[in-house]
Amino acid sequence: MDPSANFLELGLDSLLLTQAAQLFQRKFGVTISFRHLMEELSSLDAIAAHLDEVLPADAFAPAPAAPPTAPLVPTEAAPGGALQNPSLEQLWRQQQELTQQLLQLMGRSPAVAAAPSSLAAAAIPTAQAAAAPAKPEVKTHGPFKPIDKSAGAALSPKQSRALEALIARYVKRTAGSKKYTDQYRPVLADPRSVSGFNRLWKEMVYPIITARSDGSKVWDIDGNEYIDFVMGFGASMFGHRPPFVVQAVHEQLDRGFEIGPLQLLAGEVATLISEMTGMPRVAFTNTGSEAVLAATRVCRTVTG
Repeated sequence: MDPSANFLELGLDSLLLTQAAQLFQRKFGVTISFRHLMEELSSLDAIAAHLDEVLPADAFAPAPAAPPTAPLVPTEAAPGGALQNPSLEQLWRQQQELTQQLLQLMGRSPAVAAAPSSLAAAAIPTAQAAAAPAKPEVKTHGPFKPIDKSAGAALSPKQSRALEALIARYVKRTAGSKKYTDQYRPVLADPRSVSGFNRLWKEMVYPIITARSDGSKVWDIDGNEYIDFVMGFGASMFGHRPPFVVQAVHEQLDRGFEIGPLQLLAGEVATLISEMTGMPRVAFTNTGSEAVLAATRVCRTVTG
């Protein structure tokens, strides 16, 4: 990664920055707070400079360099095709054996070994080729994607005007959501408030605040209508406020909703879940974390 890049641009969220602060303290014995990582120490270069200032000069000094060894020189191939350098020939044969084993594990036929003499000329790479850093591969998707600074830092005047117009239209149309996010940002720790953050369009990086929903539609606090194709991340399979669910909830509200005693529907629901999943028994928990904890305790009890 670029040592001068801001941690937020690199995709680090508050949880990762907190872990990083703890890691720096364990590794270097220097206290670096979360606030420091958000402000003056927001890049690897800034942290390195800070450590140089507060740590003794001889702390974490690199080990003395080993004396240079004589470079291996490719030798002429013997008449039979074998290399005159025994070490190089042994290395070549080990590589061939390893390649054949890998091909067998992959279900492919081992390739015919090339003549050792063909390796002689290119056995030792040049120092320049060995020292050339490999260009990092930028993923097009995934949980982490490095920021492509060249794409955002060099907008043409036409692109800049189009982006400014888009930001103005978006902010005007969703002004209520932006105001709500700013009002409760000090107390509401919502990571989606900075999802998709980019300094170029940071003024339009805030979640849409919904006011009501019905079926496949949701409406925000500004009155804009949206089609909710995510549907509660898959949980609302019948849509928002399906009539039979609303009716069942009203009936249950009239009867009461006790927290603590076993509910009358627990056995019936457990039976239906067992039939649907094929699992013999069902337990109800409040959170996924509680479910994992219970499963771990069961495993420890069984295995000792």
